[in-house]
Amino acid sequence: DLKGEILSYINLGNIYATVGMYDKAFQYLQLAEENLKGIDDYYVYAKLYQEYGQANYVIGLYKKAIKYNSKSIYYGKQIKNKRDREILSLVYANRADFLRETNSIDSSLIYLHKALDVKPTPVINSTIASHYQLFAKNEDSAKIYFNRAFSLLKKREYWDPQRALTYFYYGDFLFERKDYTLALDYYIKSVEILKKTQRIYQVPLLYQTIAKTYKELNDGSKEKEYLEKYTKLNDSLGRVWDESINSSVDRS
Repeated sequence: DLKGEILSYINLGNIYATVGMYDKAFQYLQLAEENLKGIDDYYVYAKLYQEYGQANYVIGLYKKAIKYNSKSIYYGKQIKNKRDREILSLVYANRADFLRETNSIDSSLIYLHKALDVKPTPVINSTIASHYQLFAKNEDSAKIYFNRAFSLLKKREYWDPQRALTYFYYGDFLFERKDYTLALDYYIKSVEILKKTQRIYQVPLLYQTIAKTYKELNDGSKEKEYLEKYTKLNDSLGRVWDESINSSVDRS
């Protein structure tokens, strides 16, 4: 079953990227790509290039991430099976992240709504909410999308990465409203879920944000504690990212 073998390589690539082992992730994605010949399945191509895009995004290669994402969209649009076609929701949401990092804010929102049209998820709704809060300064719209995100979370188990990111964005919403104590509660819960689900690469920014929140609460001791956690983890991941950039560049 060649298709099953390729999907296994792609999934292994995803798992290694999730836990921060990017060299391993690229190795398995390359194995998948090397075996694509003879496979006539648009979903497999869309999934492979979606993972390539995400892996490059995490290590800071945003333009390369967008290039792979474009390939994923191309193949995703040709998928006939309705359920398989739902991968476009994730692909569009990824593109929104990539575009935001390159300061294409309006285009980012367009792709978030495209993702929402394909398949609404808590994270897509909360990301749209965050966009309205941070860039449009539209609190009413932000509340609408956060309410939708929390409603969707009721159908999911507690230890779900979607909950972690929704809590992160909602913490930012509360921070902007100067409700620092409640924001801190959501940030810390987000860290717990991310660590439990081994999504380590998202934790440094949260540590930094928690330190900033403790500063607003005039708790210098906790601020220092989380800045130290941030520095230690960020430096560790930074070394991994630097090494992984070489792996990505080598296959250009």
